Amino acid sequence: MPNHRLPPRETQVTDRTKKINFRFESQTVSAFAGDTIASALYAAGVRVFSRSFKYHRPRGLLCVDGKCPNCLMNVNGCPNVRVCSEPATEGAEVRPQNAWPSLQHDFLSVTQRFDWLLPIGFYYKTMIHPRFWHLAEPLLRRAAGLGVIDTRTKSSDRSEHVHEHCDVAIVGGGPAGLAAALALSDKKLRVFVIDDQPELGGHLRFSISVIPDANEFSGMRGQDIARQLNQRVQALPNVTVLKKATVFGCYEGRLLGVMQGSRLIHLRAKRLVLAPGRHEIPALFENNDLPGVFLPRGVRRLVNLYGILPGSRILLVAHNEEGIELTRELMAQGGDVVGVVDNRPDAHPGSKAEDWKVPLFHGYHVTKAFGKKQVEGALLEKVTVAQPRDVTVAQGQAESQVRIDCDVICHSRGWQGQVGLLYQSGCEIHYDETKEMFLPQRIPQDVFVAGEVSGLGDLRTVMLSGQLAGLRAAKTLVDGEAADPDSRLEEYESELKTLGKVGHSASAKAKLSPARPSELKRQFVCLCEDITAKDLNYAIEEGFNEIETLKRYSTVTMGPCQGKMCSFNSIETCARGTGNGIAETGITTPRPPLLSVPLGLLAGPSTTPLRERLCTIGIWR
Repeated sequence: MPNHRLPPRETQVTDRTKKINFRFESQTVSAFAGDTIASALYAAGVRVFSRSFKYHRPRGLLCVDGKCPNCLMNVNGCPNVRVCSEPATEGAEVRPQNAWPSLQHDFLSVTQRFDWLLPIGFYYKTMIHPRFWHLAEPLLRRAAGLGVIDTRTKSSDRSEHVHEHCDVAIVGGGPAGLAAALALSDKKLRVFVIDDQPELGGHLRFSISVIPDANEFSGMRGQDIARQLNQRVQALPNVTVLKKATVFGCYEGRLLGVMQGSRLIHLRAKRLVLAPGRHEIPALFENNDLPGVFLPRGVRRLVNLYGILPGSRILLVAHNEEGIELTRELMAQGGDVVGVVDNRPDAHPGSKAEDWKVPLFHGYHVTKAFGKKQVEGALLEKVTVAQPRDVTVAQGQAESQVRIDCDVICHSRGWQGQVGLLYQSGCEIHYDETKEMFLPQRIPQDVFVAGEVSGLGDLRTVMLSGQLAGLRAAKTLVDGEAADPDSRLEEYESELKTLGKVGHSASAKAKLSPARPSELKRQFVCLCEDITAKDLNYAIEEGFNEIETLKRYSTVTMGPCQGKMCSFNSIETCARGTGNGIAETGITTPRPPLLSVPLGLLAGPSTTPLRERLCTIGIWR
């Protein structure tokens, strides 16, 4: 297989002096130490990573963060492993799944031509006669599911159960979580910091742009800030850091279920600081599931962490400053950006088009991706908005439709906070129309929320909210013993108010994105279950017009991603179909576990020590 890599840079996490080889589809693939299986495969030219559940459509990398279903493979006999977060190891056996005879040529992809025979809820309406059901049942059970379990192979993994207690548990190792840990450094408290990434730092790990306003870190690159914060937190004697550990549920008594490899940690905390961050929402357009459609942070991970350009001709859609930063980073590293769709609310339609040296489009949105097994182009349509006469527009921008040849579409439509743990810990979640996000309201007294999940964006306010959360948690535990905590609390609270980043309340009516003709077909709301906007509208017409009943009838948000990629889009589709606002439609209940947990890990080791007590009546265990 060919190898496509950028020149080595200090920002990359791979060590090119150490080579690793593993097997994929009877071929040997080379990787470097620090690579994931997905990054090594992508560098080797692999673009199709899986086939979709229902129609067996080709799917490629999307988030590169373990939150989408597009990269599930069988690794060393274990099915449904997200290879974008699985490290490449010497001699590993990696096999695709849910495809026959191969990923590139899947015979069952013919089912998408007969999608009219498989409407939403068809399994409730057909094959209900007992005799016919017994004939169809074996075929349906064989087609159901994704991975295949080899019952003849005994797992070599030995699970371990560990019980821990702490004063403060900080969920999230991004800038907000790290700032909270540093604020607790001078307290006599036992603190745990839990993060699902191999290193602390959150989104700063793959940011090489200079951040102008970050207090003491102003003028530094995001990766350098992450490195400094990581070193400071690791040096704290009262802080225990759990990396590559995922909190999958919050239970009664502030008991956190933490999965760290083959260890299940039962962590009981007196106070919770929740800073899980946010993730991007996939855009809705025709063929939005093709390999080559990326979320912006997924592209930044590929480029800045692993030194891989996602494609040779890249179309970028920017809705915020991160999109513009990504454009600069790609062009600085030699990426061929064929167009930038600048849809920032405060962007001037004629601003600096000549500086980019690429076509710059304002007021356009992507309505269709062209291609069969990979993106080959994109169709842009202009949103009708009156423009001032003195505005200079880029070439082609006056046209109502523009087709661009590209092999990568980098696009998201906004942010969604990871509110699952917040909901389980007792927070009420409501939609904030101002920030266009679901945000926590009425937070319990022993829970403190910080960072991007609370609707904050720039680094200065994110870290400030983390410091406040840490100090507030400490104050409720050791009030009167801390070193003058009130003065710092007042100072930080005053600064946040000055920055104008807090205090937005949810609205009763939400702003919906415009409906598009592409909703009629191949506009996928749920990538896990192959559910389109047309399917959801059909279910709403049948009477399933409440988001919870719509979820159960259509199975939207019930796949491997557990709603991370489809929750907001399904809510908006339901809101548009019923004529309600997003706030009125509400959010589905995010129950634990928030991600797939192996049954063997939950079962634990075959022998578990138990504490025994004796009394005059008998023995209790």
